[in-house]
Amino acid sequence: MLKIISTRFDQVFAYSSNVCSAKIALKENKKIFYKYLWRFGFGKKTGIDLPGEESGIVKDYVNLRPFDLATMAFGQGISVTQIQLARAYCAIANGGISYYTTCAKLYIKKPQNNNIKNTS
Repeated sequence: MLKIISTRFDQVFAYSSNVCSAKIALKENKKIFYKYLWRFGFGKKTGIDLPGEESGIVKDYVNLRPFDLATMAFGQGISVTQIQLARAYCAIANGGISYYTTCAKLYIKKPQNNNIKNTS
């Protein structure tokens, strides 16, 4: 006998369930799925002030097949940059609000006394 298990979305996310992620994506309209990809910033540059930023790879909406949609749902049919992923996690942690991504420069002040003391 087949046992049906109900899983909440937060559990799917927390346990990184590929099967449940794929089922959710296939159940939703691909237009909605793509709307969220774009709102999270996947497939486009973040505008961070670093040279060489890439946009990642998101498959073309028009030619998307159900298999592509399913694999994109759990991260194997899509390519994102580290900054895009960090920005998406921050948006989730901030209740859905995404902030402009920037880099901060860190300056470390050298000690004025350059003498090295032997502590042994």
